[in-house]
Amino acid sequence: MKKVSGFLLLCCLLWVSACKTASQTEEAKAKAEALRLRAVSSLQKQDYATALAQYDSLLRLTDTVADYYFERAIVKEFLTDTAGAIQDYERAIELNRHFADAWCNKGELYRLQKRYQEAIEALSKAIRLQPRIAILYYNRGLAYAAIDSTDAALDDFTTALDLAPNFAYAHLERGKVLYQTGHRERACQEWAKAYEKGLSEAADWVKQHCLQQ
Repeated sequence: MKKVSGFLLLCCLLWVSACKTASQTEEAKAKAEALRLRAVSSLQKQDYATALAQYDSLLRLTDTVADYYFERAIVKEFLTDTAGAIQDYERAIELNRHFADAWCNKGELYRLQKRYQEAIEALSKAIRLQPRIAILYYNRGLAYAAIDSTDAALDDFTTALDLAPNFAYAHLERGKVLYQTGHRERACQEWAKAYEKGLSEAADWVKQHCLQQ
């Protein structure tokens, strides 16, 4: 009987310990989510310094949630801390390899840094995860165009337009590549379409390259 009682006591202690651990875990989650909501509020108010401090506190509390790193990366972008933003996007990807938005933003930052090959690689990962998002092809097309991979750039701008026919900037950039490769008439048609779809800067390209005597 004593052995049975001892066994029951041990089971009860284990159950109490498990309940206590679960309670602590739920409490930590609730605290983290409350802190996250405050950080998001600061971000929405464009109080980036406060948002950064709040995300720093959040990630000291729990450092295994990909979304938290992603959101802090956005704050760092607003604070022009590009290197820090890339580092956070990379950490988000380590925690979630299928985080398409993190691949996308990381790739775009690489492109802005003129690290075009790295941009293409990151954006290609994003495209494999989200193949129906026009902006991904557009951004990768810009990177291809920057390294004179004109065929690849044209393919990407065309795909972007297939997915989003009113994407005026894709018409503009496809026109630039067509002009670069000697297709002036087609380029002018692209710029005209971009202008028709509301992109006023396309008129400058038409005036400069299509109205020459």
